[in-house]
Amino acid sequence: SGSNDGAFTLDRKAAQIVWQGAPVARLLAGTDILHPLVEVLPSDLLDAPLRERVRLRLQEWLETILRAELSPLFALGQAKFSGPARGLAFRLSEGLGCAPRVKGDDPANYLTDDERKLLAKAGVRIGITSAYLAALLKGRVMELKAMLYCIWTSDAVSASALPDGGATAVSRSELVDDGWYLALGFCPAGPVAVRADELERLMAAIRRGTKAGEFTVSSDLLSRIDVTVDVFARMIRSFGYAVREENNLIKVTRRAPKRRASAKHRGNQMKKKGNAKPGRPKSSFDPDSPFAALSVLKGRGP
Repeated sequence: SGSNDGAFTLDRKAAQIVWQGAPVARLLAGTDILHPLVEVLPSDLLDAPLRERVRLRLQEWLETILRAELSPLFALGQAKFSGPARGLAFRLSEGLGCAPRVKGDDPANYLTDDERKLLAKAGVRIGITSAYLAALLKGRVMELKAMLYCIWTSDAVSASALPDGGATAVSRSELVDDGWYLALGFCPAGPVAVRADELERLMAAIRRGTKAGEFTVSSDLLSRIDVTVDVFARMIRSFGYAVREENNLIKVTRRAPKRRASAKHRGNQMKKKGNAKPGRPKSSFDPDSPFAALSVLKGRGP
């Protein structure tokens, strides 16, 4: 336990701490996703007191590593937020720096200007599709976040699913939970998951561009997200836009909102229903239903 910090390395794929080329401890889920616990591997050379000393030493070492590489997340957890801003900061901590926006969730409705400024100072970007910490979207930190996610969820996602540090989009797999992509800072969007900052740039441009009618996605926006034109179109459709492809260009328009029936129209419909002659309810028989064959047999009798 007298080894210096440089003697240890963190095997991020195996979630183990290595000393002199051999694993000496493994990581287990702790009180939250940012605080995994160290469990020293069995050894005949360690009695109980020494084993505990080693565990405490390794736990301290691991905490130093995590705080250094994920400093924006730890700083966010220590910031003095209150109310809704505190709730968003908690969601970002849980999500390792990325929290998707849900329908009807508009931070403008519940965050004050001062709260938004405090969050921005902490590195939080609040966009149309998500809130995220831009500093944690690239580089080697991806592998560390992947390790923490797998420890916390007990979900052994294949290392092959891990995007490289510069990727802007990855294909979604039915075998991988969406939480995995979000933990890495990639937001599910139709057939792919797109890095939060790039998706925000794209969707903000589309929202602005479609205000006046049809919007042609520029080649610059297309090239920033490394997918085919067809996948790009499906991705945008997943956000409710109408999309058509023309000469390898993507053209986007807003879908017209469904018209709600007027009160007068609803009243007339109710009158029609009220004046209808009583009788047997209209059959909802579906000839393709698996129960259709049973009803035919029933009609034949014994």
